[in-house]
Amino acid sequence: GTSYIYQIADWMRNDMPDELVQKLNEYDQRYNEYLESSYLIKSQELTFRYNDIVNYVKQYYPSKSFETIPLDNNKFGKIDTYEKLNDYYYQTISLQAYLNDSMMPEMETVKKDIDSQLQILSKITSIAVNINVSSVQQGAVENAIRSYARCLIDTSLFDIDLLDSAYSTVTHIWTGKIQLTEIADDTNVKSTNTLNITVNDNVLNFVQEKVQKVINKKEINDITNIADVKHVPMDDFKKYLHYYSYNELLKIYQCFDDCASVITESVAETQDEIIKKSVNDYRLEYQNRLVEINNIVALRKSQLETINGIQTYIVKNKIEVRNALDIQSFLGDLYKVFFSYRREQKYSNDNYISDDLDDSELIDKARELFEKAQKELDKASKITYSISATLNNLLAIPKFAPLRDYFEIGNWIRVEIDDEIYKLRLTSYDINYDDLDSISVEFSNVTKNSCTTASVQDVLNAASSISTTYNALTQQMDYTKSTNSIVKNWVYEGLDTTMTKIVNNAETQDVTIGTSGIYCRAYDDIKGDYYVSSYSYKRSY
Repeated sequence: GTSYIYQIADWMRNDMPDELVQKLNEYDQRYNEYLESSYLIKSQELTFRYNDIVNYVKQYYPSKSFETIPLDNNKFGKIDTYEKLNDYYYQTISLQAYLNDSMMPEMETVKKDIDSQLQILSKITSIAVNINVSSVQQGAVENAIRSYARCLIDTSLFDIDLLDSAYSTVTHIWTGKIQLTEIADDTNVKSTNTLNITVNDNVLNFVQEKVQKVINKKEINDITNIADVKHVPMDDFKKYLHYYSYNELLKIYQCFDDCASVITESVAETQDEIIKKSVNDYRLEYQNRLVEINNIVALRKSQLETINGIQTYIVKNKIEVRNALDIQSFLGDLYKVFFSYRREQKYSNDNYISDDLDDSELIDKARELFEKAQKELDKASKITYSISATLNNLLAIPKFAPLRDYFEIGNWIRVEIDDEIYKLRLTSYDINYDDLDSISVEFSNVTKNSCTTASVQDVLNAASSISTTYNALTQQMDYTKSTNSIVKNWVYEGLDTTMTKIVNNAETQDVTIGTSGIYCRAYDDIKGDYYVSSYSYKRSY
């Protein structure tokens, strides 16, 4: 019912008028009811058709994660919670886009290097021309070979030349080599072995070569396989069509229509009745497949309409929830009072990105971001206490000696303030040897939130993650990301003193830990120098 995420702390509710608090409690109750309510798709036929579509897609692409809609007593679609309603809403969008645009076989990327392209060209054994073979000249044969070679290789990567070209008008055989030059690197030049290509004037062969040129120009996944009517039976062709989206099917239809047009032109130009019949039969193969493509296109349209119908029901439910939970309408005149208590800021977290995520992963990330925002809001809405104190140095008293082993950085200590006990983590302490009666200690900031008392781990987590900004409530971090990384290395890997020397006092350096070992010595502040060696200790390692 709103674009805001609200968190109203108890201390704030205590300051609100009773009438507003009661209304907010009623709103919370209604919110929870809608959150856990079931939502119906009140069309049995539509639900059945939608589930059939999901099963249809998973039949051809089993790895897809689309889910069917559960049925309520086998009548209507029933979605259990509002969260699932949202999931199905985004699923319908994904499924719609998939069937409309991106559904197609995944093609294995083949590296088109010069050797692989030459291997394709080496398989050319014959070529057809559209004039009488007895009158064809060498120039026309070379043009035909170049044209046919261009439709077999990637001309965006390679240039084609003919070497040692020779054509016999007696045997009708062209002899020579086909040379490729890489466009990106003109020093990469290679050629086939000597080829012997038979030239003929078979009209059907010529038409098939023209059709092949049309097909190879089309940028459709696996089109060179499904468009090969000579080797792909009709039943297999029908099956292949189910793997393609609506828009891809339209491209396939256009491709087959272009092929049929090329063949039709050739039929009109052919005088020989036997040849004309062969070419016409070839044209009918493409026209019959155009009919099958149209059938699957009609199926895709029907599927997209069904998904749109389900989406309409879902949107209707979402609008109903949004209207019922419109907090401004719900509070009425009290909204102005509520507004006076509201403190708002935008929350962003650059650590959450959508690059290279599929739809389900994207939704999971969005949900994770929402939960993170709720946790941060919970912290921001609670009063934060910074506590520091000077304690009597009980550690100097012999009877409290057993506590010394536990008085360490990172351990918990409990402090009572105004009859309330706070569990704090000890972050530092300072012993003044000139005044051993007291000891200064510092604690992590303490925040009472919905789970537990926040400790230094929360500070470290926040420092090591992306920055979180509140203009109205900004917490200055004592630890940066690099500090957190160093501390973690201390915990898990130990201290590395190769690049670091640890001292107890920057001025006197009574105790130093470095690469050569541990060195302890007493400093004479009268002489301004260290005592003689009898007052020192060194442990090398």
